[in-house]
Amino acid sequence: MHEKRRWGRVKVDDAKLTCRIIEPQNSIDNIDYVVDNINPGGICFLSDRAFDQHSTIKFLIKFPFSSYVEAGGVWGKVSYCLKIHDQEKYITGIAFMRRKS
Repeated sequence: MHEKRRWGRVKVDDAKLTCRIIEPQNSIDNIDYVVDNINPGGICFLSDRAFDQHSTIKFLIKFPFSSYVEAGGVWGKVSYCLKIHDQEKYITGIAFMRRKS
């Protein structure tokens, strides 16, 4: 099978990397989403809720050695949001994007 991605994914283990949505206002829920994988083009995380495809969000990424206070905001567009079979969880892929504040 031919891989269409520009960059390979880096799988994240043991919930060491999380993200939190900070915009738009109606999407803020102060939940730490566990990152499944990340690459230079985007991020994929697990959630208990569905996100609308193609919606734009701003989020913070927290590394194990930092806090959200130290994190910078990153804009992204929802590429996909898929329900995980037999679970009330979703896997959501976000493509990083440039956006003027």
